[in-house]
Amino acid sequence: AWKDVAAFTDAHDWSADVCGVFPDRDTLKAAVDDLTTAEAMHGAISGWDVSRVDDLSNVFLSKTTFNEPLNWDTSQVTTMEDTFIYAASFNQPLVWDTSKVATMYRTLHHADAFNSELAWDTSSVTNMLQTFWSAEAFNSELAWDTSKVTWMKYTFRNAKAFNSELDWDTSSATRFGGMV
Repeated sequence: AWKDVAAFTDAHDWSADVCGVFPDRDTLKAAVDDLTTAEAMHGAISGWDVSRVDDLSNVFLSKTTFNEPLNWDTSQVTTMEDTFIYAASFNQPLVWDTSKVATMYRTLHHADAFNSELAWDTSSVTNMLQTFWSAEAFNSELAWDTSKVTWMKYTFRNAKAFNSELDWDTSSATRFGGMV
């Protein structure tokens, strides 16, 4: 093993400005908002290092034509509120570590084309309010641990294609209205 790895790491700027390492949501969102410039600087979005980001709120807000793979380390993410809201064309697999996520409020709200499998660890999620609202094409199976979810209201509202069987533990849910 290289003995001076810590000295090397400390001596170099590993920020998004230099090598595509995004330290927080705001830096990531700014890059997504100017994707052409950001990809010219940092490479394809699929390879960006978001391992330090803990909040993906609104990152793809209204990115109506966005449909690129996202092979990201999301192991620090705790909130996915509105992540793909109105990302109408998005339909890529999301093989993400969601074990720390507590809120999936409107995560795929109006992600009209989305119909990829989501094998996510949802054991920490408490809020699934409107997660798939108007995700019109979505009809994938969801073998999710929902034992801690208290808010499920409108989870599949207007998800017109959704017809998959759900074997969810809803014992903690207090708000169910309009699930479909």
